[in-house]
Amino acid sequence: MKEKNWSYLAGLFDGEGCISICPRKDKHGDNAFIFCIQITNTNTTLMKWLIEHFGGVYYSQDGKSRKPNWKPSYRWRVKGRANEEEFLLGVLPYLVIKKEQAKLALEFVRMWQEKNPARRLEISNRMCELNRRGVSVETNTLDSEKEKIESVLTSNCESEFAVTQISKTHETCLPAF
Repeated sequence: MKEKNWSYLAGLFDGEGCISICPRKDKHGDNAFIFCIQITNTNTTLMKWLIEHFGGVYYSQDGKSRKPNWKPSYRWRVKGRANEEEFLLGVLPYLVIKKEQAKLALEFVRMWQEKNPARRLEISNRMCELNRRGVSVETNTLDSEKEKIESVLTSNCESEFAVTQISKTHETCLPAF
């Protein structure tokens, strides 16, 4: 696999991916877990690219949970323990947002033959904490009551843009030349 494909996959996964470990009871009433690595997107070209480069499978999402004006969505999944481990090892060096989830998932995948239900449950609970939705990060909207300060980004281009402060009076910031 080309290195650039792993880094691209990691970026996709950071933005649109999910690792879940869900506890359930098996047919004997013992603790078992459903483990899933997936990327959800509305583009079938992406789904086909993922399968071509990384294998797995994709499914069409059930339309019952979609709002009428939403595009159809698709879910690509990694299949098989060896493929799950390969995926995690391949993307781990490049992950920014989901690095902790990937480390936990790798530990979970590697203990597939161990009889350690307490540790599996502990990993599952920690994964749920990491995946928990919460208050969104504050964005740069002009209707905020708080004053915001942004960093100055520089590049090797001829002109550099400097964004300073956005005041409470909703003034617009213009590039500094």
